Amino acid sequence: LATLPPRAGKEHGKRFYYASPNTDLLGLVVERAVGQRYHEFLAERLLKPMGATGASYVSVDRVGTARAAGGICITVADLARLGELVRNGGRGPADETIVPSDWIDDLQRNGNRQAWVDGNFADMFDNGRYRSCWYQVGDANGSFCGVGIHGQWVWTDPVRRITIAKTSSRPDASDDTATAREISFLGALAAAG
Repeated sequence: LATLPPRAGKEHGKRFYYASPNTDLLGLVVERAVGQRYHEFLAERLLKPMGATGASYVSVDRVGTARAAGGICITVADLARLGELVRNGGRGPADETIVPSDWIDDLQRNGNRQAWVDGNFADMFDNGRYRSCWYQVGDANGSFCGVGIHGQWVWTDPVRRITIAKTSSRPDASDDTATAREISFLGALAAAG
């Protein structure tokens, strides 16, 4: 990460530019802040409290660093549980606070719209925004989603009270045409729910 060059001429916060190394760095920051390996903290503070039941793991790079971007592997049922946790304002299955509600509110309501419009994913969601590793779809229902590499999705429509989890194994990490089809499908599926 330290060897990556800065983005020339790009003032921080002015233009959305998704780059996986930023999320990997976030995983390192979490480890340093809590004094615990990323996978252990994730399991202890998020997955177990939200009721995850399946096997999970976090892949690592060649020196053992957690891959927070694209390396978190959980079952589709647990991915749906994560979406439900966020949809329910950070409250878990026993109505306990797992994630602070003000953080959930912030990710759903904020995100610089102009930075999104000027950014590298603007065509993904015409009225979208990005905040705290989540995408706001920009529809009338305030739908939001998490998007993973090779076609993983958790899509949540808070008005319809629907969460959809989808896993796949697309051969290419990114595929704009497939992503557009998935967005259309997930939106239509939530609307039909």
